This record gives sequence, structure tokens and C-alpha cells, in this order.
Amino acid sequence: MARPSHPPHLAIVRGTDRRSAPVEPPKSAAPTRPDLPPLKAPTWLSREAAREWRRVVTILEAEERAHPLDRALLASFCELWAELWELHRDLRKNGRYFKTPTGFQRPRPQLKRLPEVQRELRQHAAALQFAPSTRRSLVGVGEQLDFGGLEEALGGGG
Repeated sequence: MARPSHPPHLAIVRGTDRRSAPVEPPKSAAPTRPDLPPLKAPTWLSREAAREWRRVVTILEAEERAHPLDRALLASFCELWAELWELHRDLRKNGRYFKTPTGFQRPRPQLKRLPEVQRELRQHAAALQFAPSTRRSLVGVGEQLDFGGLEEALGGGG
């Protein structure tokens, strides 16, 4: 029984044992997207979350990655961003520790919530394909990675 042939895109990854056969990426037609309505921010977003919504949606629409099905997840991402921003602002204003009535120093409750919000924000970013590792899965063979400003906004690329 003959071995089944491999898909053509696998030859790009593994190569070929024939020197005369040049390996070229398969030519795939870009899928045509129907005209989708622009994403509108929910009215219940906080001020900082609405600013983040406008910033992110502008980038996503420029990359043609904005889809109405992502609206709820994107709104949740923006609210988490606003909460993280508020936590940092409060910690800068009031400090990381407070003095109890008995004179002991205790960490502020915001300090405990901070890593939780950061973890949730990273999970939402991965689900929306904002993380570098998930954005790489969107790039076809031979295409150049262009992060469109998201890299710097989400922590400097890494």
C-alpha cells in the first residue's frame, strides 16, 4: 500500500527531498469579507473603557479583524483595562500600604486584586488574538508580521 501524499503546505515546513523541485508557498485567495457594520461601543462602558474601545476598534478595523460577534468579549476586555487603570491610579495616589487603627501597616485590597485583573486581561487578550503568540497564528506562510501598535499598548511585545 502506498503512503498517502502530504498536503502542499507541509512541504514548506518539512522541505522536499528532490532538489529540482522548488518549494513555493501555496497561493491562497484572500477570503472576501462581507461589508460588516462598524462596531459600536456599548453605552454602559465607563469613560476609560470607552477610550480603550475606540483605540482597539480603530486598530482592528484597519486590520479588517473587527467582527460583531466579538463585541461582548471586546467590551469585557475594555472594562478590565479600565479596572486595571483605576487600580494603578488608586495605588499611585494612596500608596500600596495603609496604617490600621492599631498602628500596623497592611497592604491595600487593591494590591490583591491587581494580579487577578492582569491575569483576566491576558486571557481576554489571548481570546481576542491580541497576544503575540495568538497573532502569529493569523499570519500565512511568507507574510510579514505587523502588530499595528498593539504590541506597545499591551506591554512592549513579549
